[in-house]
Amino acid sequence: MRSLLFLLLAPMGVLLAPNGALAQSTPYYLADGLEDFSDQQIRGTNPVFVTKIGPDSLIISTSAQAYEHASFYKKTSGETFYRRKQEWGTSMPNFIFADENVLMLVEERGSYLLFHKDRNTAAALLGAGDKTAVLRIKDSVRAVVVAINTGQRSKNDAAAAAQNKKIVTAYIRSLHSKRSDPTLVSDIRKWSQNATTTVYIVDADYYITRNYRGEVLNKNIPALIKYHLNGKCFVQWRAFGYESLGGGSFTKDLYTYNKQDYYLQATGAGGSLRLEPGVAYEIDCD
Repeated sequence: MRSLLFLLLAPMGVLLAPNGALAQSTPYYLADGLEDFSDQQIRGTNPVFVTKIGPDSLIISTSAQAYEHASFYKKTSGETFYRRKQEWGTSMPNFIFADENVLMLVEERGSYLLFHKDRNTAAALLGAGDKTAVLRIKDSVRAVVVAINTGQRSKNDAAAAAQNKKIVTAYIRSLHSKRSDPTLVSDIRKWSQNATTTVYIVDADYYITRNYRGEVLNKNIPALIKYHLNGKCFVQWRAFGYESLGGGSFTKDLYTYNKQDYYLQATGAGGSLRLEPGVAYEIDCD
């Protein structure tokens, strides 16, 4: 059995490993922490209560009898810490490192709380002036959390980007212009400054924008462009149009407009994605 002294003097890289010996509804006493810990209710609770559920799950709460302020944590296979999975009441900390005597609750941004099962040991740690050993452990466990979460986010982002690419590729391959307007198409291609640009006008008619007096300000219509750039292919959409000159006449210069009440929903490849105006989305090249 590791002692607290060994735990606090452990070199960087030594982690607090979850242990199956945690008792049911065991009180843990505040031993250290930062005032900016996001969950101020648990920050102000001493002790907190831990209920162990099997070898890889636990509940931490502010009461031994009730769960008005409690969260369920589970340890994922291959990880040395518990992740918050459910909560009751106010949000609880994100990650828990635990052994038979110590709980360290860590937020990814670096704030933490340390609890010890022994009341006197916790009080001694809380009153100690030198926090070097505790902070060393905190930095070590936080580094593990950040590294794993960063890697997982990268995988998730890559998977989402790949799925979005499939959706938008399928969408553009089935898209046809709803309006024949050679002048507008030519103006959009000139605006894009890219000879590979293909234009899809996605509405049949122009939208007319008027001021509060009912005077026409401009006419505009959403259009999606597909183009090649640096060996890749992309699409994006905007509202294109012309400013009013009065009397039903419009400028020959092309303008783009923000349409806050309008968006394109790309569907295809078993999914759906809302396309934001002016954002380039990569697709498979034809």
